[in-house]
Amino acid sequence: MSNLQSIIEQAFEDRMNITPKTVSAEIKQSVLDALAALNDGSARVAEKIAGEWVVHQWLKKAVLLSFRIWDNEVIDGAESTFFDKVPMKYTNYTQTDFEADGVRVVPEHQYVRVVLSVKMLWLCQALLILAPLLMKVVWLMHGQL
Repeated sequence: MSNLQSIIEQAFEDRMNITPKTVSAEIKQSVLDALAALNDGSARVAEKIAGEWVVHQWLKKAVLLSFRIWDNEVIDGAESTFFDKVPMKYTNYTQTDFEADGVRVVPEHQYVRVVLSVKMLWLCQALLILAPLLMKVVWLMHGQL
């Protein structure tokens, strides 16, 4: 990866001159290769080596460069339309692809529903615990009035 790393490092130094129209094929392919390595797990932005955490700055730079080499575009989503430089990761996935990756992808509102359910459960538990105490306080206040 040293050649890939040096291309990314040099491109990052010249990043202000890189646009979707001016990016070279070599730089674009290097950024794509770095992102693919991050995606498949063969490269990591940070990893523990000999008991110490090492941050691979060049991989962070590759991610940042990716924002310079693509224009924003309209992306259709199931429940909304987006405008971004990064395409939806699973747009062209098939069932075979999902099974091979071993991932589960759910709509955004599914997560929100779970979070709200957990918060409501916590609130109900808190009320059940506090209800007897609140009743005693009300009873004492009523008795003193």
